[in-house]
Amino acid sequence: MIKQVFNYCMLKYSVGIFILTLFACSDGRPPAIKEKSPNIDKVNSLEILFAKDVNVKMDVYKLKDNPVISGRLPGEGNQFYPPSVIRVDSVFYAVAKGGGSELWGYYSNDGINWIPLPYRTSLKGVEKDHQCCVLRYDYKQKIFHLYTEKRNLDNDQGREIWHYYAKDFSGVWEQNKNNPVLDSKDFSAIVDSSTLKKYHTVIPNDFIIINDTLYMYGQLGNRGDDMSFFVASANSYYDKFAPQKNLLSPNDLYNADEGKCLQGINVIRLFDKFLFIYTQGFPKREVVKYNHRRILYTISESPFVIQHKNLKLLVPDSNLLWEKERNYAAQFLKIQDGSYLTPDLLDNNIWMYYSGSNHPGGINTGQTGLAILKVDKLIK
Repeated sequence: MIKQVFNYCMLKYSVGIFILTLFACSDGRPPAIKEKSPNIDKVNSLEILFAKDVNVKMDVYKLKDNPVISGRLPGEGNQFYPPSVIRVDSVFYAVAKGGGSELWGYYSNDGINWIPLPYRTSLKGVEKDHQCCVLRYDYKQKIFHLYTEKRNLDNDQGREIWHYYAKDFSGVWEQNKNNPVLDSKDFSAIVDSSTLKKYHTVIPNDFIIINDTLYMYGQLGNRGDDMSFFVASANSYYDKFAPQKNLLSPNDLYNADEGKCLQGINVIRLFDKFLFIYTQGFPKREVVKYNHRRILYTISESPFVIQHKNLKLLVPDSNLLWEKERNYAAQFLKIQDGSYLTPDLLDNNIWMYYSGSNHPGGINTGQTGLAILKVDKLIK
């Protein structure tokens, strides 16, 4: 339980006016919000062949009240990527990039109405120059773990992965003494030296555990342009990661006319298979009129094999200003069960947070939306 006591004001936007609400919570959590079914619109309907005579129907919805984190509240800053969201003992926790490349912490009781940490600053103990992140909770040790993309001080354009941990989400986060736990130089065993010279950015996207081995999914390459997906492994939360294999590269995209930028891989176990989501689109340097980046999906027999099939899950909506150019960098809401492969089903639905942008370059305009996947297994 969070020990910190705080009082602060939240600025809420409702029915065309601003309402100032004052509240106080003795345990540092947000005030109670009456549970209700999310107000959603269907945007896609899929039927996926899982096995002989077995299909999975998946209806995809977007929250009508999107974006859920948009810079409207004090202290939210310019939010680029969707928060990495988890639910622990009925409280939602999120970490997202705010203004000035700082990581902001948020609370929620429903996963839709978010409240930034009260001290209006980045996570305590986590320095600036962080961007993408993955948040996890270890129920056995009761510790939050955060893996982040951090600027390499020796290379202004380079990014590497750092690890922080804390018992109190709103308290001080400790830095792993082994930081960085992964950087581009570690990939010499699976990437040839000529290619590795131009690869100076490593970005965390997802994190799972199988048979007590930790696996991290991420991106390697030139930030925002020539990026490939990889998987790396470690023996504990605190150890350095060792790259294991490349999963998908721009050269694997047979529909390169729709862009060769890869971003934001994420995976869950769905029935007896694995559902991957990831972003494909155009780099910043390539300006297109519409549909700059999209969220795709694919089904695999293994969590370590991904085949690009150009299957679209979410695409930008030209009628919604906040996301008319990009849908990208999605993360599933997962149960913190020690495997981090199980979707955290709310009303038997899969929740997925994603970014939207109204600018082809995504500059200073990224906001967070919520998509809901309703899944049924159909046996013919």
